[in-house]
Amino acid sequence: MIENFQIFDKKLLILYILDTAKKPLSVDQIVNLCCSVDDITYFDICEYLEALKKNKFIALDVSDGTNVYSVTENGKKTLEELLELIPGLDLYKLKKMISSNIVEIKKEYEIGASMLPLKDGSYNVNCYIKDGNEEIFNIMIQTGSKEDAKIVSKNWQERSTEVHDKILEMLTGE
Repeated sequence: MIENFQIFDKKLLILYILDTAKKPLSVDQIVNLCCSVDDITYFDICEYLEALKKNKFIALDVSDGTNVYSVTENGKKTLEELLELIPGLDLYKLKKMISSNIVEIKKEYEIGASMLPLKDGSYNVNCYIKDGNEEIFNIMIQTGSKEDAKIVSKNWQERSTEVHDKILEMLTGE
């Protein structure tokens, strides 16, 4: 019974990490975050990820050739209901540990867009992908309005890998 609760606890930890990250994470990133909080092995994490995926609490995607996991709406609802089972002191320590480590993960790989208003009411939207400190992709798009600039920024955040891959395919003929 205690072992089942510990497994449940670790799955809840993974859900919490994915939800807090606010972006898909690779297995290695999840392992690094879990290990900073709990005594858990790589193989256990892989097993828990499979179980969470099977039960549709998390989703698996491929981003730049790497498997990444994100929390689903079902996972978010479940996490919200079960979060109160984590004692307050542990939750505080967990938030603190994850927050300090998530900054490092965000530095590793960043997708972003910035909007720059122009004098005529149009906007330049700079869409980029960074790997650490190195910018690996950057494209500037001019839009006719702030609303269009917001749409471009939002779509870039959601579909950057797809857009990047399509442009690369078009330019290289592969």
